[in-house]
Amino acid sequence: MTEQEKTSAVVEETREAVDTTSQPVATEKKSKNNTALILSAVAIAIALAAGVGLYGWGKQQAVNQTATSDALANQLTALQKAQESQKAELEGIIKQQAAQLKQANRQQETLAKQLDEVQQKVATISGSDAKTWLLAQADFLVKLAGRKLWSDQDVTTAAALLKSADASLADMNDPSLITVRRAITDDIASLSAVSQVDYDGIILKLNQLSNQVDNLRLADNDSDGSPMDSDGEELSQFHQRMAYQSAKKLAELYGQLHCDSPS
Repeated sequence: MTEQEKTSAVVEETREAVDTTSQPVATEKKSKNNTALILSAVAIAIALAAGVGLYGWGKQQAVNQTATSDALANQLTALQKAQESQKAELEGIIKQQAAQLKQANRQQETLAKQLDEVQQKVATISGSDAKTWLLAQADFLVKLAGRKLWSDQDVTTAAALLKSADASLADMNDPSLITVRRAITDDIASLSAVSQVDYDGIILKLNQLSNQVDNLRLADNDSDGSPMDSDGEELSQFHQRMAYQSAKKLAELYGQLHCDSPS
């Protein structure tokens, strides 16, 4: 064997030894690389799963928010429409009330004018009727005073009635009645000057005296003092004469009183 062949053999053996020694090392490195790749793949898968889940959650949240926003928008639109409808309704009511108020004001003005006209008419009629009534009252009182004076000889009542008649004429406030009022005043003064005679008292007194005549007794000529009523016929005639004389005196006195009364 030559030197060259020996050298080649040594190199070959050395190569085989190196190959034999490096083969386990490469296997170990390959195993580590596979583990790293698996871990990386798992990590990537987890990351991808987390990303997908996060994306899905975000998308769902976006969908939910969109739905919520749409619902709120729909509610807002409905509220706006309801508000606009209520606003339009209120405006219509306000316009209607304004029109009714305007019409009521017109009616009130019309009624006020009519009331003024009626009040003026009533005032005119009332004034005329009041004067007519006062004049009729004064005329009635004057006539009643004359009746009391001439029929009953009641000067006091007649004067009071004339004063009431003058007061009625004074309430009329009519200057054209001055002459009439002056005449009534003169009559009142004339009646006040007449002396007041108590006719009723005189008549009652005469009636009392006439009744007492029946109780009188005449003196008897007999010595025994027997009363006059024993002779009924004579006493009756005496009573008749006394009653006649009393009635005659009463008539004369009453006629004289009438003659003394104002004519």
